[in-house]
Amino acid sequence: MMEVVQKVDGQIVHAIYLKADDHENVLYAYVEFFNAYRFIVLLNSNYIGKSFEKAYIFNVIKREEVSAKTMLNLNKKSIDKMVNYQQRPEAALSTELNKVMPLIMKKQESDHINGMLFTSY
Repeated sequence: MMEVVQKVDGQIVHAIYLKADDHENVLYAYVEFFNAYRFIVLLNSNYIGKSFEKAYIFNVIKREEVSAKTMLNLNKKSIDKMVNYQQRPEAALSTELNKVMPLIMKKQESDHINGMLFTSY
């Protein structure tokens, strides 16, 4: 599966990618949380305006906005299937959660140890 948000190895992000397509007359957003929860939000199925793309990507571990290449090109039919839950990628969600959980656990452990060290002084 091609990644919509191109991430560096070990990077965990939240992302919002907004796209307007003047050929498909559609405006939609791609939303991603923790590299795993991914979904499409149809904002306007009768969009009239210029095509554009805008992304906001937040590194969860470093707690900062980051730049990353984004790419997604959907047509109305694909968006409709996703929005109406005709395509549910449970296996992909499980795979991505299995990748990200060890990284989250490591970060939480590190933060906890640092907090204990800080309060002990």
